[in-house]
Amino acid sequence: MALSDLRELRTVTVLFSDLSGFTAMSEQLDPEEVSDIVDGLFRRFRPLIESRGGTIDKFIGDAVMAVFGAPAAHEDDAARAVGAGLAMQKEIAAFNAERGLELRMRVGVHTGQVLWGSIGGARATATGDTVVVAQRLEATARPGTVHASHTTARAARRSFRFEDRDEVAVKGRPEPVVAFVATEGREAAPAATDTPFAGRAGELGRLRALWDTGRGGFVVVEGEAGVGKSRLAAELRRAVASPVAFMATGRAIEGARAPLALLGDSLLAGGLDAPRLAEGLAAVEPDPAARELMAHLLLLSAGVPPPGDRLSGIPPARLDAEVARSWTAWLTARAPALLVLEDLHAADEATFSFLATLPGTLAGRPVLVVATARPGRPAPAGFDVLRLDGMGRADAFALASSVLGGPPDPALADALLEASGGNPYFLQELSRHLLEEDLVAGNPVTLRAPFPRLPGGLEGLLVARLDALPATHREALKGASVIGRVFWEGLLSRIVEAEVEAALREAEKRDLVREEAATRLPADREFAFRHALLRDAAYSLLPKKDRGRLHAAAAARLEERAAAVGRTALALAARHREAAGQPAEAGALWLRAAREALAGGFPGEALGLAQESVRCAPGYDAWMAAARAANRTGRAADAHALLAEAARRPDRPPESAVALATLRAQVLDRLGRFEESLAAAEEALAAATDDVSRARAENLRGVALDALTRPDEALARYAAAEALVAGRDDSESREILANVARSRGILFHHRGRFREALESYRQARDIFGSLPGSRLSAANAAVSMANALDRVGRSLESLDLYKEAWATFREVGDVAGQAACLNNIGLILAKQDDWAGALASLQDAAALYVRIGAPHGEANARNNIAMALNGLGRPEEAMASARIAMEIRRRIGDRRGIASSHANLGASLLKLGRPDEAMREHETALAIRREVDDWWGTGRSLLEIANIHSQRAAWDEADRALVEAERRFRDGGAAFDLAIALRARAVVARGAGREADAARLEDEAVAVEKTVDAPAL
Repeated sequence: MALSDLRELRTVTVLFSDLSGFTAMSEQLDPEEVSDIVDGLFRRFRPLIESRGGTIDKFIGDAVMAVFGAPAAHEDDAARAVGAGLAMQKEIAAFNAERGLELRMRVGVHTGQVLWGSIGGARATATGDTVVVAQRLEATARPGTVHASHTTARAARRSFRFEDRDEVAVKGRPEPVVAFVATEGREAAPAATDTPFAGRAGELGRLRALWDTGRGGFVVVEGEAGVGKSRLAAELRRAVASPVAFMATGRAIEGARAPLALLGDSLLAGGLDAPRLAEGLAAVEPDPAARELMAHLLLLSAGVPPPGDRLSGIPPARLDAEVARSWTAWLTARAPALLVLEDLHAADEATFSFLATLPGTLAGRPVLVVATARPGRPAPAGFDVLRLDGMGRADAFALASSVLGGPPDPALADALLEASGGNPYFLQELSRHLLEEDLVAGNPVTLRAPFPRLPGGLEGLLVARLDALPATHREALKGASVIGRVFWEGLLSRIVEAEVEAALREAEKRDLVREEAATRLPADREFAFRHALLRDAAYSLLPKKDRGRLHAAAAARLEERAAAVGRTALALAARHREAAGQPAEAGALWLRAAREALAGGFPGEALGLAQESVRCAPGYDAWMAAARAANRTGRAADAHALLAEAARRPDRPPESAVALATLRAQVLDRLGRFEESLAAAEEALAAATDDVSRARAENLRGVALDALTRPDEALARYAAAEALVAGRDDSESREILANVARSRGILFHHRGRFREALESYRQARDIFGSLPGSRLSAANAAVSMANALDRVGRSLESLDLYKEAWATFREVGDVAGQAACLNNIGLILAKQDDWAGALASLQDAAALYVRIGAPHGEANARNNIAMALNGLGRPEEAMASARIAMEIRRRIGDRRGIASSHANLGASLLKLGRPDEAMREHETALAIRREVDDWWGTGRSLLEIANIHSQRAAWDEADRALVEAERRFRDGGAAFDLAIALRARAVVARGAGREADAARLEDEAVAVEKTVDAPAL
């Protein structure tokens, strides 16, 4: 759309008038006399209308149509129209008296939207439903009255009285229009109750107190647009400014879903680059290479890609978590720090999730995070909410004084407060408007003319500020409003097909827009409307057709820049395609952005983007992208539901069977539905058309069979997978061999065959180590080896291996790997009776799991913390930790984990001397473990139950429990646990006086233990 196209969708008030009895009078007069009467009357009506800011749209016979609000808006157009109608009634009375006539007139007035512009090349006119309603109100009015619609009466109620409520039927409308008769005289205005910054001393003091104590805090300042949120944040920055404190501000962009982009914006605004970021991390990270990696991760959240392959060592699934980890380190290093995050309501879910971790990880540190947001979206967990409402008379007076350059007199102060409703921004804009229009003067400041009573909203005032611009400048801002509150000069110039630099310079001069310090579109100056309400006002002027055309143009230009800008441009383009009424095109763009996010290692962001694609164009590819992202984020239940939808899509390609079944097998395994996982793997195998796909399916079959305690069949599937890719040297085949080796190691491990398990783990680690980009997989294999060594009592070797793996995970930034190592290190320290060291390691693991949003890991760590607390003789705290773990596991549906938490509660209760309650917890755990067919967990519960029976000298009950435990471990091949059960049976036999049985059982335990050996590393 070119700037010369001036059609606008405007909110106006339309006035229609018509003479009553004019037709009968015309029949008695000659045409010249009739024309003279009409001309004389209309000449008297014109100044009454135009002096009030109205525009004569047309004269039709004896009827007049006038528009208030176009081509220029006023803050009180409804009141101006009603005033004109009442003045016209007075004028016709005077006209009758002068000419000896008995003319009567009906007037109808209605406020609403019209399309304002030229039709057929003629001058501009108003068209639309609003004109129809106004004409109908005129037709139904009593002669001599002004009939006003409900919308007009509501907007003008502070200037006129409205009586005699009526209902008017309008053709094409199912409901009648509520209308009133307007009369002179003002109704009593309601008292105002709202706010600006002058009334924020208490709120500012509360935020300053958080800073001054040095303990920091986390606050969301919430309030409606214009209520003073940004002003409060700015005042806080000024109040606590210090050369030794780090302060930054970021703002969310609507439509952009890059993770943590809101925080990244604060880096760009501060002019920070990778070297300076790395230097700033020195306090928390001594390793220069690790600092450099963190710096690039921080810039990645701002949309700045790292050079080369700096992030190639981080697995895609962990990249978003590592960005969050780097942010925590950055804030810790920069303390004391104040971070202001504006427009949090527009931020992505990854930002909300990360912010929820900060109250835990930064508690007590001098870091203050203050976010501003509109109501409607819950604050991040752990953040306090500071609600901003309206301000009172004294504060409104102080604010008006600062804008007007002097104190307003009482009448002006009351008028300003009433008109603004106490909203700080509204009041500032109204005061500025009075100054710009030269409507005030003196000290105290007084009105030079009667104060215009305003409608409840501010749209008329804001549009009036836009109307004060030259036409081409106003058109540029209308185009900018299509892009959003934040927009870019180059992009705007291309979509409106004109240079816009002069328009933006003038708008900046008039305080309508501002240029931002940094830009998120390379080589393009970024601007923002001074307030969201200004953007909304400019956008409201655009006709729907032109909105669609401009949105489509914005999308096309953003798509052209996607290669350089990345998925942020794709997401913005998708939003514009949708606004242009092109959902299929929008869905395709959301899908492209989702795939980029998944490939880049941001599965949480990818899930949100894929869900947008599903919403716009719910095809097979969109559902599958969402399912893959959900699976990568650990949301197995969501992934399963999304897969089901993908399978039902009519556009599902015939060759998709393998991908569907393979992903379904993985998801079902995560859900613990092993029979179904096996069936899905077999389905994938049947549909596979190449050996690599068949090998993957065979490995998945083996994993499911292992979980179903069918080890021989599982081993056969692993062998089949290896045979399918034997002799191939491509990376896919070698990766399959490594995964098969690890799967086989897990099978041996769970059955106490630790020599074979360690050999398999070693094989997996060696293969992964030879594959580019597989350092983490090799480290995970090392973790499995360490676990196996620990199980055979070689704890020191295990501890060294965990530390080695932890160092690798830390070097490449894999927080999940670090957490797993710390969790296992804590368990080893517990076995060495270093309970304090165990607790510290486990607490660090839990904090890391919280940071990356891994509920399974967090629950496991908290359950182990309960064990450590029991070891320290703190059973009450242990019970609290076990209950937290149980609540998490209930939320995510982890039945096996719930059983483990019950077992930990039982251990705490036993330490507290409450064996009956302890027995109930262990029996609950046993019932759940039997229900989910957890053979190893069942055996462990039976050992605990036998222990309580033994303490009561209930030898028969204890032995029955141990006999079943022995059978479970023997059937499952868990030699290490089998030896424990045999020794426990020996203790019971000796307690029951069966010495010979005790000796036999001890000998058998020794024989079993000899099978539980392992090769040296």
